[in-house]
Amino acid sequence: MKSQPHPNRSHKAGFAASELVVVVLVLAILMGVVKMRSGNLLNQTKITKITQTVAKLSSACALFHSDTAHYALHKQDGDKQLTLSELPGWNGPYLEDSDLSGGNPLGEFSMDSSHTGFGLATGWDLDSDGVEEVFGPCNVAVLTGIDKQTAVKLDHYYDADPLEGWKGAGHFQYIPASKSGLIFLYK
Repeated sequence: MKSQPHPNRSHKAGFAASELVVVVLVLAILMGVVKMRSGNLLNQTKITKITQTVAKLSSACALFHSDTAHYALHKQDGDKQLTLSELPGWNGPYLEDSDLSGGNPLGEFSMDSSHTGFGLATGWDLDSDGVEEVFGPCNVAVLTGIDKQTAVKLDHYYDADPLEGWKGAGHFQYIPASKSGLIFLYK
């Protein structure tokens, strides 16, 4: 026996307005979560790129100093002693590429043989005990374009201490006025 459709019922296909609102809200929340996570991942990728470049530079500086008894200069628009030098004992190149610009996705990246002139302490207190262990020439990475959030992450990576210690203690120092960071490489 076939049932007959009721004449009073109308069959409309589609969604109610409230159902559409719920779907749109759920999609908006999901998009927000994905955007937030991808932003954190992108920032972490930038930090990783910096720390990898610093590790390569640190090793190159140690080899350069061992061979030449000098601290290398390696700047974007200047000396690039880690890839070319006429110093006695030089046995490089110590880096595959002379261009360090890719090492800091946030700004410029260079390396200096002195940290004086940056308006900071006269030396480096590497173990954060209040006593400077490193004086005079040494190798320091100089990064520009570093915001406070990135500085916090770099400070935590290199020193694992709170921000109040970053001006004169540890391997990382931040200069908020110029959005620059200094990372101790080699002594």
